[in-house]
Amino acid sequence: MPFFYFDTRNDENIVEDDGFELPGVEEAKVEAVGYLAEAARAHFGAGQRQELTCTVKDANKKALWRLRLILEIARS
Repeated sequence: MPFFYFDTRNDENIVEDDGFELPGVEEAKVEAVGYLAEAARAHFGAGQRQELTCTVKDANKKALWRLRLILEIARS
């Protein structure tokens, strides 16, 4: 199975992942989206705006995608 790394960043921290195996690239995309959803729940509330990024890398640590999620509370 292919090996992937999921390096994450929020407004304050960068975390480099130790990586793990997944069946393929589509599963890696799903994993990254799921991580961002979980991280958004865990981190939102610290301020009015939160930006979270997940960079998916292959086994050679070559970046495949960068997913970015921005949450913002705005008054109507």
